[in-house]
Order: sequence, then C-alpha cells, then structure tokens
Amino acid sequence: MNWPECDADGFGAEDILRLTDVSRETLERIATVINVLDRWRTTYNLIGPSERDHLWRRHVLDSVQIWPYRCAETSAWIDLGSGAGFPGLITACMAASTNSSFTLVESSGKKASFLRAASREADLSVTVKSERIESVSRETFQHVSSRALASLPRLLDYADRFLDPEGCCIFLKGKGVEDEVGDAQKAWLFQHDTHPSLSDPEGRVLIIRELTRKVT
Repeated sequence: MNWPECDADGFGAEDILRLTDVSRETLERIATVINVLDRWRTTYNLIGPSERDHLWRRHVLDSVQIWPYRCAETSAWIDLGSGAGFPGLITACMAASTNSSFTLVESSGKKASFLRAASREADLSVTVKSERIESVSRETFQHVSSRALASLPRLLDYADRFLDPEGCCIFLKGKGVEDEVGDAQKAWLFQHDTHPSLSDPEGRVLIIRELTRKVT
C-alpha cells in the first residue's frame, strides 16, 4: 500500500476493518483504487490537497458505510456524478465477490479516464459513462447512489430515470437532509429512512424507496 495507512488524526485502514464488515481482501482492492487516485489526483484535480490527510475517514469510510443498506445482494448499481470514485468505486470493491455490476456516470472526461484506470487496476466489474446524467440511456438498476451531487429534488429527477420499482436510492447527505426531504415531497411520493453517518457527525445516509412522481 503506497498511500499512507492512516489520516493525519491517526484514523486509517485498521479502523475501517474495526468499524465495518470490510475484509482484508476488499481493503486491498480499495488500496489499489486510492493508489491510482494518488497518481492522478493533482493532474486531474480529483481531490483537494488537504483531502490527502483525511482520505480514510472522509472518503473511504463515508463510502463503505452505505454497503449494508443495499436492498439486494446481487444487483445492477448506478452511481451518479462519480468524480473521484466515492462512493462508486469503493462500493464496487465491496461487491467484487458478488455478481453485481456497476455503472459510474461522470461528465468530466478526465475524471472518467481516472475511473476507468482505477477500475482496471482493481479488477472491478465497472462501466464508466462519460456523459451528462440526462443523456445516459434509460436502464433499470436496483441501486442508485450519489454523494455531494445535488439537492434531493434534483437527485430524484435523475434517479427516476434508472430506479427499479423494487430498488432503492442510497444518498450521502448533510445535516440539512430533512429540509431536502420536505422539499422533495412537494413533487414526489416515496418511503425514506435516515441513518447517522459513521464518518461525519453531521452527515446522514438517506435511503429512498417506492419513488413515484406526484400527478399535478
């Protein structure tokens, strides 16, 4: 592992193993991804300079924590606005021992190139689509995920293109999530659960099911 095994505050790979059900084999895949990230990060502006000191908690743990909330063991998964691969690439590492397939959508050509390179090196079952979400052909996925992409009303507009009726959305959100839920309920019907984040005391993991647009 070339990347530092812990953050500036001492939180690191061993803490990921302690707090989650990540195996050491999966952790090695994750390490492969973040070592590719380290090689590409400055050239392609993937993460800010200070984020290197907080990667394990802010990015890896933040991504890993969504895996237990999946609604199917083997499934098709789409991650919207994948950027530097959080949570999409990390979740794909978690699913490597299953028959799940992952589609990562990222409009930036440079970031999409990184996602492809990291997927190859980590031997992940990933398809990268370098286009705007609105332009991606409609397919059905059991899981739709995203982090730091848009407000919930906009996210649901995106997710509605892809979400299987029996599937779920898993969104990493901040402390204002309940306000976003209220705004989204003006146009959408859905069931939702909110869970505390392991990586940020103000963060939340938002699960959306049974999504239907209201008739106006």
